[in-house]
Amino acid sequence: MPAEISPRRLLVTGGGGFVGSNLVHWLSRSLDAQGLERVVVLDAFTHAGQEASLAGATADPRIEIVRGDVTDPRLVAAVFAGHAIDAVIHLADGRVDPRAGAGPCVRTNVLGTVTVLDAALHAWRRGLGDRRFVHVSPAEAHASPYAASRVAAETMARSWWNAHGLPVVAVRAATTYGPRQVPGPIVPSAILAALDGRAIAVPRAALGARDFLFVDDLARGLFLALRRGAPGDILGLRGAARRATLDVIRTIADRVESRLGWPAGSGRDLVRVESGPATPPPVPSRAQDARLSVGFRPRVTITAGLAHTIDWYVDNPAWREAVLAPERERRSRRDYGWAA
Repeated sequence: MPAEISPRRLLVTGGGGFVGSNLVHWLSRSLDAQGLERVVVLDAFTHAGQEASLAGATADPRIEIVRGDVTDPRLVAAVFAGHAIDAVIHLADGRVDPRAGAGPCVRTNVLGTVTVLDAALHAWRRGLGDRRFVHVSPAEAHASPYAASRVAAETMARSWWNAHGLPVVAVRAATTYGPRQVPGPIVPSAILAALDGRAIAVPRAALGARDFLFVDDLARGLFLALRRGAPGDILGLRGAARRATLDVIRTIADRVESRLGWPAGSGRDLVRVESGPATPPPVPSRAQDARLSVGFRPRVTITAGLAHTIDWYVDNPAWREAVLAPERERRSRRDYGWAA
């Protein structure tokens, strides 16, 4: 294991999104313990990035929000220079919008990554040894434009290490779930559908087993990767255990039923497995086991993590309404679905 570094001034790109906002909340509870003087959150606050998700975390004046686009080179350079950034956790992540096509997604994921890499290289050109750039991407590969853009982004990040010596650590995270996640992925789609009393429509393509990782465990793992990861590493952050997706959905249905006081069995009555051909599950990518490389161990079981997540959604109706109002308008009279 390489010697630890001690970053003082951290940039979190995409800090208003699901993983980013939970990372910022985790950091807000441990700034002194982690030795951080400043955390700068850069986000354009599109649909996936919500300022409401940062409520409470930014009360500490050491955490600052910068609204802007990671593809804007002048803005990103100004953030590095103005805040003396010495470490980056790069989470900015564009998703494919069916109305706009894949172009904006590719622009954010590929061009945005290149823009932040260039800014880091320029800002750190006089001393790279104690700097780190953590690039984060999913551990499981899907055949989609989004997945292709994430692979391209990681390839770009690693090429800045190979060609320029920029100290990049690539992290590939298991299927992550937790509070503040908008519909689309499996867990929030199922929870939010159940809370609305809607059918939980489960595509057959999503029935395979997956490795589920609670978002607070991911946040801790990312900071371990930042402090202990060696430049050039590709680290895999895995959950406590693989679980069949349908089992996870049924656990969600049972917990929502219990929390809302529904009659026994009514939660599982919402679960609908859609007809159609089954497809192979996503393929886990190869990476070094972060348990061996940086000492990462997941602490939260899937049962405890789902219970905490569902309780958070139940207890935060204002957040749900702010995020779901436009979603409900687009999906009027339709069940929630998710990307397999």
